[in-house]
Amino acid sequence: MKIILNPLAVYIHWPFCLRICSYCDFVKYKAPSWLLSSTSVQKEYNRHDSSSKPLQKLVEGYQADINRHALYLSEPAQPSWQVSTIFVGGGTPSLAPSWAIAEIVSSIKQAFHVNPKLEVGLPSSPVLLTVHVNHPIVDR
Repeated sequence: MKIILNPLAVYIHWPFCLRICSYCDFVKYKAPSWLLSSTSVQKEYNRHDSSSKPLQKLVEGYQADINRHALYLSEPAQPSWQVSTIFVGGGTPSLAPSWAIAEIVSSIKQAFHVNPKLEVGLPSSPVLLTVHVNHPIVDR
């Protein structure tokens, strides 16, 4: 018997921006200094740097929320789900260090069934894009 998995799209909201645009209606906040310092290329790969502690706590909060939703969606009364799309929006999600996004995506992949053709979308500011090019966000 083949189990049918319903497609599930996951939206992760990254609420931080370099500046607040008047035309944007999304929930957003000016990026705190701890985020801006951890976004620099020098600290990109050092997730355990002391200045990254607030960022690590934020990532842990996302992970807890992912696990909570996965637990709810795995209840017997719920249909079976398979994540087909992950979209990280905001704000300016490219402000997040790639290790943070990679850990969040990894948590989703551990908590849910994931389509082998998983699509991950992350709009990027061209100014910040080079940081993500040097570190993969999703391992295939």
